[in-house]
Amino acid sequence: MKGYPKQYPLDRQTLFGINTMGLMSTTAYYLYTAVLMMFITDYSGIYSGVPGKAAAVATTLLFVGRLWDAVNDLWTGYLIDISPRTRWGKF
Repeated sequence: MKGYPKQYPLDRQTLFGINTMGLMSTTAYYLYTAVLMMFITDYSGIYSGVPGKAAAVATTLLFVGRLWDAVNDLWTGYLIDISPRTRWGKF
């Protein structure tokens, strides 16, 4: 086994990079959500005279988006599972 190189070197830089990918993905999602909430509640003018109504609309929009994402992921996975295999694979 000495003659074979390691497939994935587990040095500090590699582990730091793998760990940072998840952090950056989460950070980007929450930054997008925060900017969208701020735009809908403060700058869009939706329900500007009713306190709390704009936040309810923004929350509903984000919830519907996440619900659509959940349904769409299941549907896409089902379509991929029933697709015939080709010489290039399932996709």
